[in-house]
Amino acid sequence: MEITPTAANAQRYANIVREKSMLRGLGQAAMDIGKMVTEEGGTPSEMLETAEKKIYDIRKGERGDSLEHIGVTLHKVFDTLTELSQSDSAIPGMSTGMRDLDKKINGLNKSDLLLVAARPAMGKSAFALNIGVNVAKKYNKTVAIFNLEMSREQLAMRLLAIESFVDGQKMATGKLTDEEWTKLGMASASLAQTDIRIDDNPSITVAEMNAKCRRLENLGMVVIDYLQLMSGSGYGKGGDSRVNIVGEISRSLKIMAKELNV
Repeated sequence: MEITPTAANAQRYANIVREKSMLRGLGQAAMDIGKMVTEEGGTPSEMLETAEKKIYDIRKGERGDSLEHIGVTLHKVFDTLTELSQSDSAIPGMSTGMRDLDKKINGLNKSDLLLVAARPAMGKSAFALNIGVNVAKKYNKTVAIFNLEMSREQLAMRLLAIESFVDGQKMATGKLTDEEWTKLGMASASLAQTDIRIDDNPSITVAEMNAKCRRLENLGMVVIDYLQLMSGSGYGKGGDSRVNIVGEISRSLKIMAKELNV
């Protein structure tokens, strides 16, 4: 009490308090995880998912208490409204790169799950990739692309075709003019500047996607192509119909979008 610290070092003191708080949170999470493993509270994959989430919440600085007073929530709402009023953008979310679509859906907003549906060979994949590239280039955000249908090389080829405006069929044969080679070179240099991550594991589950995405800094968008191909632990137990399985996957993806805030 006699030695009053000066306000000059307030930031350092705040950091010490925060670090100690994180250590306490980590200790508590470790005890919770140990107890869960000892009592076998679920399957190994479910326990691993819960453990990762606990550590992720500590990193994000979130408390375990999910009940929040409306007054606190309203403060956050007004902060968001103030931010929007000062923004130059006409939409609250990130742009898809297509103005008419942005007006309809208010852009790409955090915690949104957007499903693109159409008949086969109508351009769903190209459409989704276009949006992914736009977000990566315009907002300098990390974009994770999980493609269960194509290999990384095939996907990179499609991205090159989209970015360079060179016909994909011609690229497949490799018979290109000098001008087209130049376009490909420029498109490749442009794409290499973005932070687009590609995963081509055909049997990936939502839990595995979630775990991979948690480790990415500055994540803005996740593209999955396509949902019906997904499978894995926890889906289709007891001979569930494919409709129920897809419904469960969609639900898990919505939770993932909310948790990662992307």
